[in-house]
Amino acid sequence: MYASTTPDTRKPEPPTSASTSTLPAKDSSHRTATMEEMQKVYDVNAFGPLQVTQAFLPLMRKHGLGGRIVLVGSVASWATAPHAAVYCSSKRAAEGIFEGLRQELAHEGIHVAIVRPGGVSTAIGGKVDADPVKGQSFAKFAELLMKHVGIPPRNITRPISHALTAQFPLATSLGGFDGRFIWLARTILPDRVFDLAMIRIMLGHW
Repeated sequence: MYASTTPDTRKPEPPTSASTSTLPAKDSSHRTATMEEMQKVYDVNAFGPLQVTQAFLPLMRKHGLGGRIVLVGSVASWATAPHAAVYCSSKRAAEGIFEGLRQELAHEGIHVAIVRPGGVSTAIGGKVDADPVKGQSFAKFAELLMKHVGIPPRNITRPISHALTAQFPLATSLGGFDGRFIWLARTILPDRVFDLAMIRIMLGHW
């Protein structure tokens, strides 16, 4: 998680804050995850960015020039996968919080944007335990995703930079080909068809 403010220069600029956090659950299935595991994931993925934002809001208001807040979320907030429900739902919770902030802070000239990357080449898959009983685990799925479609982390800086510096920033944006593909599939496919596709990809059966 990180946050930054733009200092005053000869031409004052509004302060900015960007927050990102990612923690998968050791067991990311709602059916078997413990409440302690779920609470830890929500603390990092949903409540952590909110706490950073709350800490920086007084500075933005004191600056008097509005500001920019960017949440780096995930396309997983749109597309829940089997055995990844805790992680996906925590990302959805974070986006719901920041969508509310966008509406609440608009009259103060503070713009809130959400960036939804797809697969980013990181070591997230190594943070969870593979469970052979569950078929293709979240860890294995993450490993395949990072290998074949994961984009370099530096590519995510482009939509973040747009959200922080553009005159008319987008409220939401996607990152990576797979992110756009998942968003499109989730938008046009009926729920049950999308569910079947995710079951096939994640679990290897219909």
